Formats: sequence, C-alpha cells, structure tokens
Amino acid sequence: IGDDTGGTASSPSGMWVIGDDAGGTASSPSGMWVIGDDDPPDGVLAVRNTSIRSGGAGLRCLGGRKDLPELRTNPYQMANDTPYLGGGGPTYRRRRLPRLGAVCALLVLIALLGLSLAPIVIMLTLSLKTNAAIFTDFWGLPNPPQWTHYARAAQSLWPYLLNTAIVTLIVVPSVLWFASMAGYALARLRFRGREAVYAGVLALLMVPGILTLIPTYALVQSMGLMNTRWALILPYVAGGQVLGIVLCRTFIGGLPEELFEAMRLDGADELGIYRHLALPLTMPTLATVAIMTSLGVYNDYIWPLVAISDNALQTFTVGVTRFSGEFNMEYGPTLAGYVVGSIPLVILFAFGMKAFVKGVTSGALRS
Repeated sequence: IGDDTGGTASSPSGMWVIGDDAGGTASSPSGMWVIGDDDPPDGVLAVRNTSIRSGGAGLRCLGGRKDLPELRTNPYQMANDTPYLGGGGPTYRRRRLPRLGAVCALLVLIALLGLSLAPIVIMLTLSLKTNAAIFTDFWGLPNPPQWTHYARAAQSLWPYLLNTAIVTLIVVPSVLWFASMAGYALARLRFRGREAVYAGVLALLMVPGILTLIPTYALVQSMGLMNTRWALILPYVAGGQVLGIVLCRTFIGGLPEELFEAMRLDGADELGIYRHLALPLTMPTLATVAIMTSLGVYNDYIWPLVAISDNALQTFTVGVTRFSGEFNMEYGPTLAGYVVGSIPLVILFAFGMKAFVKGVTSGALRS
C-alpha cells in the first residue's frame, strides 16, 4: 500500500497492490490484482477511481467513472455505471433488477400489513376523542386529545385485569405440568391401551368448546363451585391440557431413544428422566402451550359470564362490556378500555413470539 507523498508500492506474485494518492505507482507481475496503476501489465485486473486503463490483450477493467469510447452505447454496465471487459473480447454483466413477482409480493404484503394495522390505528385515534369529535370529524386527529379517557378506563378495569391475572397464573402452570407429564407417559411408557388413550385425546380436539358448556355448567354446579374462582380454574385446566398433550407427546416421541437409554443406564428412574431430560428439552413446546393457554383464558367471555355472577370476581372480557355500559356507549372511554386491556397480550407476544414459533415448529413436526 503506497503512501500520500508519491511513494510506490510493489508486490510479489499472488498479492494485492494498492497505489497511493499523490502520484505514486503500483506494479505487479502478470495475473495479479493492481489498484491504482496507470499502466498495468497484460492479464491484470486494474481498478481506478477516475478512469479505466488497458493493460493489453486479456485485461479486465473495473471501477472507473469514465466510459471507454467504444462502450458508451453499451446498456449492460455495473451498478456504478462502469463497463466490464473480459479477455479475448468484451463480456458484460447485466445489472440485477428486482423480479416482477418479488415486487408484486412486496406490494401485497405491504397492503396486508396496512389492513392489519388500520383498525389498531383507528382505535387509538378514536379513544382520544369525544363523541362529538367522532361524529363530526371521524378521520381527523384528536384535537385536543382526551387522555382522561385512559385514566377512567384504567381505574375501572384494573380489578377485572387482576382477577384475570390470578386465574391465568394458576391455570397456566397447572396445564403445563399435567400436559408435559401426560405427553411423556403417552410417548415413552409402554402400557396397554396407550394408543386408544391418545386417540381419545385427539378426538377431543374435534369437539367445539361450546358443546361442553352445559355439561360443564352442570358438573360445576353439582360440585358447589359456582360463583368462585375454582369455577373458572378447573374447567380451564381440564380443557387446556388437550392441545398441550398432543404437542408434548409428538415432540417427546420424536426424541432419540438413545438419550433415554443412556439415562436408564446411569440409574435414573422414569421421574428422573422426565425431570432432567424430557422436561428441559420440551421447554419450547411448553412455551407455545403457555402462550395459547394464556390467550384462551384471557379472551374467554361465555364461561365467565355463565359461571360468575359476583362482579368482584369477574374477568376482564365481561368487565369491559360492563364498563362500556356505564358510559352509555361513550366511545372514547370504551375504546380506551380496549387499548388498556390489549396491553398484557401485546407484552406477552412481544416477549414470547420467538419461543411460540419455535415451539410450534418443534412440537408439531416429528424430527
């Protein structure tokens, strides 16, 4: 590499040579790379900042800003508008252009993203308006923004959010514990009727939840649990295991048998294998089950409305509808309540999306 005061740079065969900025030269044997040389030898690739020099037959030039006269009409040039010459005759590299299909796909994705975000943007905008502003200027920005709507919504809805959090924090660990144990038993333990039990679990996936509403109500009422948190917790734990068992059984069944045999040779019993081998490896799948269970508990409306009549024990989905009625359909505070209620789910998916996707792909497919 030359200096800035007119020095020179030279190199043996097989090396790069870079000239200086003040009149120095760079030289290299035939076949080498030379950057900054005004007169490269034959077969050398010369790169300059301001012009292209020819080193003789077989030379390839790249990087100049002044087109050679015989190439000024060439439509195929590099991205920096530089001709590209090959030995024995000119060879050109076509400029890469985006394919029409890729451009159309990108436009479609942008349109779908806009359609997905439009309701959220409208909800955020309308939550800061009064009813008069909504009816007179629906698409305009809030002027002035009514931040008091969020204060009223948070003050009224926090007891319902707390009840939902209590139920969720009890249901999710219970579902994960029972689903992982049942999935391990159905995948690794050998007992009569194992496949029939798993077929029954699969059949439960095809039963709509609304069909179990009346039997569940009768069962909970006969147990004397109506209008208590247990009326929500026990049905959620029982129903949330089904998908978790399927995912855990599929994932654990796809693990190499050699891992379990090695644990048995080391003297581990089935509980030890479950705790120290199966459970740690199943964490991505359990993360998926946890997110789906939390989403189901948080968004359920019918069962809390039927099983809970005490407003102090009610969950968010029912509480937000009662909150809407308190303001006689004043849309600003109502939409602010929806925004406040969506914050826990946004946080959940923001921190758990990577684990959710990993768990779906690892638990739903056999390796």
